[in-house]
Parts: sequence; C-alpha cells; structure tokens
Amino acid sequence: MRIPSSLTGRTTLASVLALPALVSLGLAARAETAPPPPSPPVPVRTVDPRVPVAAGQPCVVQLIRNRIFPQQDLGAGPPIDASFTFMPPPACPRPWSKVILKADITSTRRSIVDTLGLNLGGITVFHGGVPRFDGVRRWHVERDLTDYSALFGSPHNGKMWTVTYDDAIDFGVGTPAFSGTATVTFYPATARIPAPRVPDAVVAIDGQTARNLPHNVVRAYLDVENTQPWWFTCVPDRLAARYALIDIYAPGENPREGFAPSGQGCGGSSFRELVVAVDGTPAGIAPMFPWLSPDLSAFLPNSVNEPIPTPQLLNFVPYRVDLTPFAAVLSDAGPHRIGAAGTLLLYLDHGRASVTGAVTTNTLAGSSAAPTWTNTLTRTDETTRGRIVTHQQRRFEIRGFVNTSRGRIETRLTQASRFDNTQVFHLEGPQQITAEFTDKLYVQNLDLASTTTRTVRQFIGGTLVSRDDLQVSYPLQLAYRLPATLEVTDGWYTTVKGGSVVAHQQLLQDTDDYRIGEGHYVTHVRRNFSGSRTQTTFEPDTNWSSRASHRYTDSFGSCYRAALGASNGSIQSSSKGIGCPGDQNRVRWFAHPDGSANSLGWWR
Repeated sequence: MRIPSSLTGRTTLASVLALPALVSLGLAARAETAPPPPSPPVPVRTVDPRVPVAAGQPCVVQLIRNRIFPQQDLGAGPPIDASFTFMPPPACPRPWSKVILKADITSTRRSIVDTLGLNLGGITVFHGGVPRFDGVRRWHVERDLTDYSALFGSPHNGKMWTVTYDDAIDFGVGTPAFSGTATVTFYPATARIPAPRVPDAVVAIDGQTARNLPHNVVRAYLDVENTQPWWFTCVPDRLAARYALIDIYAPGENPREGFAPSGQGCGGSSFRELVVAVDGTPAGIAPMFPWLSPDLSAFLPNSVNEPIPTPQLLNFVPYRVDLTPFAAVLSDAGPHRIGAAGTLLLYLDHGRASVTGAVTTNTLAGSSAAPTWTNTLTRTDETTRGRIVTHQQRRFEIRGFVNTSRGRIETRLTQASRFDNTQVFHLEGPQQITAEFTDKLYVQNLDLASTTTRTVRQFIGGTLVSRDDLQVSYPLQLAYRLPATLEVTDGWYTTVKGGSVVAHQQLLQDTDDYRIGEGHYVTHVRRNFSGSRTQTTFEPDTNWSSRASHRYTDSFGSCYRAALGASNGSIQSSSKGIGCPGDQNRVRWFAHPDGSANSLGWWR
C-alpha cells in the first residue's frame, strides 16, 4: 500500500491540486459529498492539576466566548477579529489573593497547528501546543496569574492567535480550526487569605529594547518559554553532512514544496539553552525542556501523544529566570536591551524613587557554552552505524547589590548544570535517491539527561533574609524507527512499513524557599510519561499504549496525584488522589502544583 508523501506533511493547496489525476479525482468526489453533522466534542483527558482556588466569592471577567482562533498564515478569506478588551472587575478591586485564567478550547478538524495563545496588553497570559487529533476535541487549561496582578489593574486590549499550517488532507473550507472560551477569576483578599506581595510592574519583553523601566527596582525576574521541539534530535553540522543524517525519514516535520520531499532533521548539535542577556551581558540561563511535538515525524502523525498528551503539550509552563543581581542595572536611566523574549516581573522600592548599586561578580560573562561531543559513526556500503555523545557542564556565580530604603541588599546567585545526550543511529539505504524504488531505514535512539541547580541568597547588612533553591531535571529516552520504500515515478510516493516511536519522559522539580521569620517552604513535582506506537499505512496501529502521572507535594500538607493509562487509542485506567492522605487530593490555595514558580512574595 502506498500514499502520496506530499499528502502527509504541510502542503499548500496549489501543490495538492497539482497531484496526479487519481488524487485530484478523489478530492473532487469528496467535495460533492455533504459534510456529516457535527459531533459533540470529545474531551482530551490529562493529568494536569487545576490551579487551587482561594476562599471567598470571586469575580469572573469573560475575555472571549466561543470565539474563533484565527490562523495566522492561511491568507484566504476575510480576516477574523481576534481582539478583545479587558476591563477590571469593579466589584473586586485590588488587591487580590488569587488570579486564575481558565480556557476551554475546541478543535473542529485536524489542522497542523504549532501553538495557540492569548495576549493581554502585550503580555502572553497563555501559550500552549495543541493535540492534533482527528474529529471534534475539547480541552481545558488553567494558569495562575497572581504574579501578573499589576497587569489587571487597568483596561487592556487583548488578542488570541494560533501559529498554524493548513492541512492538505482536510482543507476545512469555511470551518475554523479552533474556537475557545476564556475567563479570568479574581479572588478578593481577606484577613484570612491575604494578598501576597506581587510584582509592582509587569513588562512585555520582545528580546530587543525595554524602555521606561522604573528606576527603583530591587528584585527582577523574567518568565520565559523553554519549550521547543526537535532540538534534542539534532546533530553536529559536520556529521549531518558527512553521514546524510538530514533525511526525509529523520525525526522532524519540515514543510514540503510541490512533489519534492524536504530533508527532516536538524543541525547545530543536540544541546540547547536559553541565555538571557541584559545590555549585552549574560545575566541568566534557562535549561531547555525536551518538548515532544504531537507528530514526531511527518510520516508518523500523533506519534505518542494520543489519547494522553505528552508533558506540557497543552500548556507551556514558563521558566522563571532570576535577574535580581542586575536590579541596579535595570534601574539605571535609559532603555535596556534584554536579550530574550518573555515577561519581566519587577519588585520596586516603595520608600525610594530611585536606587543605586552594581553587579560585582559575573562568572557567566565570558564563559564558554559550547558543548563537547564525540562520535563513533561509520558507513559501510549503504549502512551507517554508531553514536554521538554530547556533553555540557557549567557553573557560574553572579552577585549584585542595590541601595534601598531598607539598606543595602546583596544578592548572590549560583547555578550549576549538567547535560548529557547519547544518540545511537542505524541507517540503511543510499544517501542519494537514484532508482525509482528505494528502500530506506532510519533508526535514531537517544538517552538525554539534563539537570540544573540554582541557589539565590539575599542579605541585608550581612543577615540572610531569603534563600531560594531550585533543581529541575528533564530525563528523556526516545526510540525512533522508520522503515519505508520511496517510489519516484509520476510524483513521489512512500510506503511506511511499521514505523514506531517509544518515549519515556520525566519532569522533576524540587524547591526549598526560605524567608526570615517565615521558615522554609518545600515543594516536589514529579511528572512521568511513557508512550509507544507502531504505525503502518492503512493498517491498524500496534503497540499503541501510554501512561502518564503527575505528583505534587509541599511542606504545608498539599498533595496531588493523578494518573492515566491508555491502550489502542482509548483511556483504560484513571485515578486521582490515590496515594495522598485519605486518597484525596488536597492542595493549599497558594500552591503551584503545575510546577510554575512559587509566589512567596517579598517583604513589604
């Protein structure tokens, strides 16, 4: 059995209409068939925890209701109004003990969409991927926006958006790919549930110049997205060229133009990190999360994410980079260049209009970030075998101080990281396609370990007033196998013969936050996912199973546990609370069970 390969990836309408007559006739016959009546949405089930609510009667502000998410690059038809206006709730003035964004999203067809999101006042309040399932699906996401409270104190314009590519198999003419409803819920502060100390300013950063920042910054953070697909499968450029590791059957999902297949895979080595610079000086680093795209290959759609989404598939959890040693630099007059896109959170000195200070130590500046790698790749006849081992390890310290109304505050930040990725390759077939029928095999297995440890201590007059410890680990084991026959006749066609993916992924996070006079607050997050699937053209999938679990505890008695198991595309087991006291989930209102940054505030 065979399928036109140009129908399996991202393809333009013009290229599809240029297919052989048999395919064109099939599309014409489909157009004459009346569309089936809409089916009720099928819920996408996850182990994601809901944001815990605070006590009291909240106020709910509707951002959008059953609105269409516009597709940015379709280019056909009238533009869809993606904007909305937010007005602060008059019945719930600041301060708030809790602010929660809730969104319900529905997909009406399988459109190849990378991400979708909501912006408010230029600030991204939600960004996530989407499950690329067939049929009508619905899923729910939530985000704790309490630290963004300063954004909600005044009216703002907002917009919703997707980054998408129209699916050649389902044009969806006149049918939107996604629609959604979103609200923001505000919980008024009470004597029993007081408002936390939240950032005084929330600033959108586009990776370029930030203007008109306050001059009395005493504490600064940058929320960044550290989720990107594919990078962990990449290889050094020299080896990619020598051993033809950029191949149409490699992991990846590159666009196609007309009939010609594009090479999948990527260069630049399998190490990535996000470096945040302030005025050109490295100021912080975020480790990159190995995000699994729904389609690990253009030929293996829904590789392991159906019916259980992989970690952070639906909701990217920002990683918070601590820029507090640079507080005095950010307070200096004039614009500042912050070399990363994200949301800047600033705590200000309420007793002084401007502060002074300096960065006194920065061993990150000038240090080498280049990973080392070794390889044992060899090619005999038409077979390539061997492995590439990538390693990177670093440690740095940054110190800075600000002179505030409370005295001189010194911040000492130390961070250490270790990254190891072993990629094993087995490739069969010619590097250049010369025959009409060519058998190919692409096998790539990897074992990735990435751990980052960070400690931030603050002193006033030599007295330790706070300490924040964070450790995150992103283990991933991935086995990818794609045997296929490529036929180059009138157009080009591929027959996939038992392509398979096996993935085991974890997200581990431990925190220990100390405040003088308040003691320690300790949290643990354990996210696990395992999935496997073997896919063949027009044949039932085999070895199709997945499991996911999420565990969270903190030192104030919070406990959350959830687990899902699936086989052959349907949920077979589900549990919530099992293993917590009384087998019930109980999470304190201030907790962040999703692993987002703790909001412990600061002294007033």
